[in-house]
Amino acid sequence: ELGSGIVLLAGAEGLPPDARPLMVVCLHGADDRAEDALEFWKSLDAKLPCVFVAPQGGHAGWRETDLPLLREMLDYVKANVAYDSSRVLLAGHSAGGAMAFHLLYVEGFPATAVAGTANYLPPDVTPEQARARADVPVFYAVGVHDLNHERMRAGAGLLREAGVRLTMLRPDIGHVQDRAVGQ
Repeated sequence: ELGSGIVLLAGAEGLPPDARPLMVVCLHGADDRAEDALEFWKSLDAKLPCVFVAPQGGHAGWRETDLPLLREMLDYVKANVAYDSSRVLLAGHSAGGAMAFHLLYVEGFPATAVAGTANYLPPDVTPEQARARADVPVFYAVGVHDLNHERMRAGAGLLREAGVRLTMLRPDIGHVQDRAVGQ
């Protein structure tokens, strides 16, 4: 437990002290908790050793008031967890995906890849901010029956125009966290 909230860690158990696994920062959706995000991402078939970090937002979803916790989490992980800083996946579902985009583009979070599911690009992200981080590949999956289906289009267009390496997946699902999409 950090000063301003709870952060769950998993995956470092049993790794040698000099191991540098990739880190997956898992941001939960509005109706979920950190435990749910952690369990979802840990349940997938990872091909490489991973350390999973799942912070608990202070509300349903994520707000600007959660940014101090997220900064504190990153500082704590940098100081206490062995991981490869050149392999950091920022993954979020629904509100967690919107916060992942905000963290990358507005806050400059040191992610090397982003995966957002069932979400949209927050309106505070500017084309200039997206261009400045265009080197970070984005996996973006929004179901064709998802409530964010239409809002996703504008954000995807902004990212493409900014030169972001964008991989889109449009599964035949609604607003759910889907194992096949996560994999």
